[in-house]
This record gives sequence, structure tokens and C-alpha cells, in this order.
Amino acid sequence: MVFPDSSTVESVLQLKDYPPGSKEENQMSNYFVYVLRNRQGKLYIGSTDDLDTRVRRHIEGKAGWTRLRGLWELTNVETFKSRSEARLRERYLKAGKANQELRQRLNSGKTSDKL
Repeated sequence: MVFPDSSTVESVLQLKDYPPGSKEENQMSNYFVYVLRNRQGKLYIGSTDDLDTRVRRHIEGKAGWTRLRGLWELTNVETFKSRSEARLRERYLKAGKANQELRQRLNSGKTSDKL
């Protein structure tokens, strides 16, 4: 498991750039739900419309809750067409049974694009 510093953020994200107006760009979702994990096993679940910038802020220690809790690794990302869909998924993953299942999956080493 690698915990990147701010100089290696680009290698963590590996997002694809598509030409403006291309079919691929139009099919890309605009909102993301992401999961970060630190060395102590703590999870942070968030949503954003700018994954690169948001994860960079977490890794560089410039984001609130994660700032004082060590180095973070991006473990999972899901994409959505609307902010409301992403926020619903974020709340779902932060709650009860879904949160327990997410923690079990990540602790067992299973990761995927779909949480």
C-alpha cells in the first residue's frame, strides 16, 4: 500500500483526458464519490465535482477533517451524472450497514470502481 505525498498525486488519480466535445467526454460523469484511507485505517468518504483538486487538497493537508489525521490514499471512486445522485450515495456509504460493509471490503483488500 502506497501513501503518496503531494509530488505523486498525479500518479494516484490517473484520470483520462478526452478531447473537448468528444463522445467520451460527453459520456463522462461530472460528480464523484470517493473514499480515502489513512495508515491507521480511518476512512474519509466525500463527494465532489472536481476529483483531482479535491483529492490533492486532502493529500496536501489543506482539507478540514483529514488535515490532522495523517497521509491518505485514494482507494475507490464512483461517478455520477448529477450532484444529487452523488450526495445520496455519499450519505448511504457513511451510514450504518453500508459503512460497515465498505470497511470490511477495504480491510480485506478488495477494491473496485463500484463500492
